[in-house]
Amino acid sequence: MKGLTERQREVLTYIENFIAQHHYSPSYNEIKKHFSFSSLGSVYKHIQVLKRKGHLNLETHCSRSLALTKDQKPLDNGDGTKLPFIGQISMGTPIETFLKWQDVAVPPHMLRDASNSYIIQVRGDDMLSEHLLDGDLLIVEASDEAQAGDTVLALLHDEESMIRR
Repeated sequence: MKGLTERQREVLTYIENFIAQHHYSPSYNEIKKHFSFSSLGSVYKHIQVLKRKGHLNLETHCSRSLALTKDQKPLDNGDGTKLPFIGQISMGTPIETFLKWQDVAVPPHMLRDASNSYIIQVRGDDMLSEHLLDGDLLIVEASDEAQAGDTVLALLHDEESMIRR
């Protein structure tokens, strides 16, 4: 990631996370909206720089054709940021917290605010509608508000849990 500006790193991280979540690349309009760019030209310039610096491949005249380069190194060069693995969750029940928490190393590019984040594990198959499988680990960022497109873990009356987009 050397040689990238902070904004270029943010754009690349957004593209990586989008591809990981949706299994296809974001459109230029989605990138523009996410970063509140004033024009598609700003997106184009960032994409061209990331392509020139070897982080992205791009097919011309094809929609959603952004692809990460195969030789791109992971964004995390160390052990990652340690987050507490606090428990398990299944739909409609409270989070079951462990008596003793473990730390799990997470690549920093996957986090917006590590100081307010933790990990929980999905238990059961009742979250398939949100594409969450039994055993999946979720990185949860505690917050009082959500942004459009966020997947939200909500606790209703501190008893019933639900995950919605």
